[in-house]
Order: sequence, then C-alpha cells, then structure tokens
Amino acid sequence: MMSPRSAGQSAARRSLVVMLIVFVISVACPALLPARTQFDPAVVIELYNDACSHYEQDDFAGAKDRFLAAALTRCQNPDLFYNLGNCYFRMRDFGHAILNYEKARRLAPRDASIAHNLSLARSSIVDKIEPPHHNILAQMLLDIYSLFNVNEWTIVSLSLYVAFMALLIAFVILKGKPRGMEARAGRDKTRKIILRIAVIFLILVLFCGINTGIKAHSFSNHNYGIVVSDLVKARSGPRDEFAKVFELHSGTEVRVRNKVDNWYQISIQSGLTGWVPQKSVETI
Repeated sequence: MMSPRSAGQSAARRSLVVMLIVFVISVACPALLPARTQFDPAVVIELYNDACSHYEQDDFAGAKDRFLAAALTRCQNPDLFYNLGNCYFRMRDFGHAILNYEKARRLAPRDASIAHNLSLARSSIVDKIEPPHHNILAQMLLDIYSLFNVNEWTIVSLSLYVAFMALLIAFVILKGKPRGMEARAGRDKTRKIILRIAVIFLILVLFCGINTGIKAHSFSNHNYGIVVSDLVKARSGPRDEFAKVFELHSGTEVRVRNKVDNWYQISIQSGLTGWVPQKSVETI
C-alpha cells in the first residue's frame, strides 16, 4: 500500500501527458504557469531514486530528507509528494503526511492511491471536523471541479473554445445564398443545428473557464493549509496576549484568511476563526 513509486515508473506513465500539458499551456496560457525554476533533472532523479532505496530499507527519515531535497528544486511531480507523504506517515507525522498528500492530489486529483492514503492519514488525526453538507447540485459541481488539475482544466477549456470557434466559422460560411429552394432549406436546417450545438459549447466554455480561473487562483494563492504542530492554540488576535479561542492538532485542514507579521488568521470547516503562529501551519 505504501511502497514508493520509482522514477522510472513515474516517467513512463506521465512523460507524454506532461509534455503535452507543458506545450499547450506555455503556448496558449502562459499566465497560469508558475515562475520557471532552473534545475538539473538528473540531480532530481538521482535524489528521488536514492530516497526510494532508503524507503525500501525502512529508513524513512533518510528517505524523507532526500525527497525533501528533490522537492526544494520546485519539481512539481505528484509521485514525489506522494512518497514524501508516505515517509511522514510511516514516521507518524500525520500533519506533514496530509500536507504532502494534498499537494500530490492537487497535481493528480484522480489518483486512487493518493486518495486512499490521504483518507487513511485523516482517520489517524485527533480533530474530527465534519465538512459542511452540500445539496445535490452543489456537491455535483464540486465533484466536477475536483476532477481535473489546473493544467487539465485549461486544456479542456481551450479545446472547447476551439470547437466553439470552428462551429461559428461553419455557421458564417453557410450564410451564402444557395440556388434552389431545397438547397436553401437544407442550408437553413444545417445552420440551426450548428447554432444549437454552438450554444451548448459556449455554455461549456464558460463553465470550464470559470473552473479554470478558480483552480488557477487557488493554486497560486495558497489559501488552504495544514496544521503541522502537535498542538496549536488559536487566539482572538495576532499575539500571544490575546485570549485562546480554540485548539487544533496536527493534520487539521484550515483556510488561511489573512497574515499579520508571523501570524495567520485561519478558519476551520465548523466556522470558527482565530489567529495562529505562522510556523504552526504550512500552506498547500
């Protein structure tokens, strides 16, 4: 269940998809890409495989240090964060385990192993905060939103937009006046069909575009975080002198609302809000 994924397996499975995503996004939507960081892929692969070797020898601390070194290169690979989460889980550091599983899930939202291990880690934490209940429509929209990562949403949106523009071009081309009543009737019928399909595609473009924008904003602004301290006291203001409002334990997910000096204003799913030291929460 928690065996590491080797660099060779990861590359074979994802290289083609990653190349396509990087090409499309870099050409069509460069604003969504994070700032590029230069790193040597050979060094990252060496660190990754060395970490896997330590993990297989049950040296989870050594594996964690090497996975962390690879992550510091800004390499955005879901297997890297998945394996790092496994190291922390084996070390019973559930806060950092959940943090890295969440980072992996943002890059590979449909990965069953990531979802399973994230659920397992969440079941091991102290705070059991029930998520808010949604109606059927809201839950369906949330499930659709969670289906793709930001790059995949961008590709879907661009593909639908291209199809929509192709339909519009076809609609305009068919505007010419054909000879004969039958030809004209056939043209009008075809144009009506194209127009109806174009309206459907326009709705899909708008829906996917909104999801892309929300996902990109969430990806770049780090609005959510995980408590990584064993115990943290949330206070009514950004100093130790303020009254304690509630307590949180390692692994609890929070939303970061504001930052003042070295304090985060956070909220939890139950609706409570407070201020915690910045070092006690790491953003996803």
